[in-house]
Amino acid sequence: MLWQVYQKEKYSNELQTIPKNFYDEIRKDTESLGSKNPNDEEASIIRNNIIKITNELYEKRKQKIIIYVAYNKQLPSPIPKAEQDFYIKLINVTKENKVDISGSSAENEVITLRAIIEIPEVFLPSGDKIGPVQKGSVLEIENTNDARFLIENTLCEQA
Repeated sequence: MLWQVYQKEKYSNELQTIPKNFYDEIRKDTESLGSKNPNDEEASIIRNNIIKITNELYEKRKQKIIIYVAYNKQLPSPIPKAEQDFYIKLINVTKENKVDISGSSAENEVITLRAIIEIPEVFLPSGDKIGPVQKGSVLEIENTNDARFLIENTLCEQA
């Protein structure tokens, strides 16, 4: 299964959907391989291959996450915690290193939106989480990019 996930990720331009507990399951599998018989050479080789493929997969996914951040695109859900943490760190770094030549504070303007549909927990372009939100609920969004994202993806409308 790991090899198939890696191949799909390798030959796709978009971040593939994997379970939230993907890396935890891989870790459990590799630990169980090593604990059965520590002197088993075949198990050791398999374990090393799993670790190598997992690291390559994670590096490939990190490259794609960087691209998502650079283009201010929303990550697909669900996403493993390690990748979610990486995404949030990148968002925070880009926020801290923006050049503001406009002199306006449009990003901090509060925008009132109404949910058009029921919204599960999602990450906004700013790195903030929103949801779950019931259909018809009123939201106050402080970031214009986040508000634009919610409107353009027909999740919300201006209230």
